[in-house]
Amino acid sequence: MKWSIPEKVIERGRQYVKEGRVLSVTPDAVNNVWHGEVLGSELYLVDLDATAKEEDYCQCMYWEEHHYCKHTVAVELYLRQKGKGRRIKSDDLVKAL
Repeated sequence: MKWSIPEKVIERGRQYVKEGRVLSVTPDAVNNVWHGEVLGSELYLVDLDATAKEEDYCQCMYWEEHHYCKHTVAVELYLRQKGKGRRIKSDDLVKAL
């Protein structure tokens, strides 16, 4: 995630993690992406690119305009909270987060 994201958006992502709105995050080693489900005003599906490109995706309208959002930030922060990085490792595939 490119952390040139405005602090306001990062803080909203932090709040989503604290509130337990990140419902699931699963690794997809074949596509080299983390799939997340985040509950906002509706359920949003998030993909965090596990490569150096960091080409993330979210279904929300804010992401469509800015290419970042509180949902993608929340999934990134959730991974960090679990001691995980963006890069998918073999032990990430063994146990679900």
